[in-house]
Formats: sequence, C-alpha cells, structure tokens
Amino acid sequence: YVVDKVNELNKQLKRVAISLKFTDYGLRSERLSIVSPSDIGNRLSYFIDYLDYLSTNFNYEETILRKERNDLKNSVDNLLTLDMIRVDAETKRFQHFQQILYQSLLIAIISYIEDIIVSFCMEVDKAYRSPPKKGQGGVLYNAFYFLELNLFEGEKNPQHQYFLDIVNIRNDFVHNGGRLNKSKRLVKNKKYHLTIEGERISLKKELLENVLENASELFSNLFESLNQNEMK
Repeated sequence: YVVDKVNELNKQLKRVAISLKFTDYGLRSERLSIVSPSDIGNRLSYFIDYLDYLSTNFNYEETILRKERNDLKNSVDNLLTLDMIRVDAETKRFQHFQQILYQSLLIAIISYIEDIIVSFCMEVDKAYRSPPKKGQGGVLYNAFYFLELNLFEGEKNPQHQYFLDIVNIRNDFVHNGGRLNKSKRLVKNKKYHLTIEGERISLKKELLENVLENASELFSNLFESLNQNEMK
C-alpha cells in the first residue's frame, strides 16, 4: 500500500513538473500562435496518464495469470496439464495484445512530436513546409536540420539523434511488421530498452517513459531558444 502511494505521488509530481515547466515558458511566449506551451504540457501529461493506465492494468493481468499458473503447477506436482497449456496460451495472447497497445502508443507519441516540431519550424519561418520532397530523411530529419540552421546557429542537439533513432524503431513497426531493420543497431543500447522475441521487437514501458521525458526536455529547450531569439 505504501509503495503504491509513493508511486502515485511520484506520477503526480512528474505531471506537475511538466505543467510548471511549460507554464513558465508561456509567460514569455504569449505571442506564439502556432505552438502553445500550456497545450503541449497538457498533451504530454495525457500520454503519461495513458501509459500509467496501461501499465497498471497490464501488471494486474500478469499477476493473475502468473498466480493461476503457479497454483496449477503446485497442485499437480509440476506435471503439464491442459489447464496449464490454456494459461500459457492466454499469457501469450495477453503479451501480444500488450505489445499492440505499446506500439500504438509509440506511433501516436511520435506523430504528435512530429506535428509539434513542424509547428516550431513554422514559428521560426511561416513559409516552412515539411518534408520538401520525399527521400530527404523524413519529417523530423528535415525539421531538425532546419532548426539547427535557423534557431540553434548550426549547433547540433544530441536529442535530435535520439528522436531520429526512435523514429527508426517506429518505422520498423509501421513498415516492417515489427521485424528488425533500421533499428537493428539500437538493440544493444540499454537506453532504448529493446528486447527481441524471435525476429520481432518487443517494447517496454521504460522506452515510452524515456521518449516522453525526452520530448518534455526537447520542447522546453525549443521554447527557451525561441524566447532568446525574440530578445535579440
């Protein structure tokens, strides 16, 4: 009970921290018509809440299935029974469903990030359109390149490469059926929390949490740069 309360408090503090971060930028960026600091903070909090909801329900389902299998295993002296086969099948179907929802959430988060980053580009230059044509690296690649030239004075941001890597993971789900392709080199990097089951990528909650935390940091840095640009 105490652990649950502490976890819930940490979640609330995380949401408050995001809201305060973007409220601060909003005080100095009221003229922004395309991107809204408070709106971005609210949307990121929505994604966090949804991920917490999924994770809580997944943990509950997994606990029930694990307990049922352990009870069956102990009651028949470790012999394999039809009931155990049924529970194992239910567990695999549940894990598959879990991956579908995690993949869908990753795709939704990246779509939102792409939309906001393009909006930042349009805030810098109303004539910006992305991508200018196919075959030039995709939406985020073009947008980050534009921002590095026009907002960051040619300075590269390490977060840009992180999100391009996440887009490669997303693309392997969307365009390659979840099989390793462009994200192959990322599997051994622990910060991406990727596991491979057979030939397919398996997502973990930690990856989605990291994407949201990095998105919060990325957007706050962009607002800071916009504000500094306004003051010049």
